[in-house]
Amino acid sequence: MGDKITDLRNEIRDLKASRNPVLVAATKQWAADLQFEVDQLKSNLVDAKRQCLEMCLGSPLLEKAKVNSKPFFRHIFLEVLDP
Repeated sequence: MGDKITDLRNEIRDLKASRNPVLVAATKQWAADLQFEVDQLKSNLVDAKRQCLEMCLGSPLLEKAKVNSKPFFRHIFLEVLDP
């Protein structure tokens, strides 16, 4: 999605040079809509990671694991808290 936004911003610059305000407005709206979608997807990803972590913490399989879980959970907590 980042490439699409960059392409649209370049298109906005080119359209501004051609001075067609209708096309500039339409392209700006398209870029804004895409940015909104990106923000929603990022938020959904954070929520999904948080739910996954909550499920893992409550899993009986975790008790059976013969691994040192502290570094593993530290990594997951950092991903959830700082996406």
